Amino acid sequence: MVKSEKITKQIAGTMDTEGMRLNNKELTPIRECASGKKSSSVAIKEIVNQYPVK
Repeated sequence: MVKSEKITKQIAGTMDTEGMRLNNKELTPIRECASGKKSSSVAIKEIVNQYPVK
């Protein structure tokens, strides 16, 4: 198993344990960060922008 996929599965498992099951759309930025395709700060900004304050 590729290290980035192992990290992604660990994060998904931890979130599921806390009652927050992640879908593929939510796992994509995690995979991108774990594989080095995207920095965590860029991924965080993108995720925050998906959920604007009402």
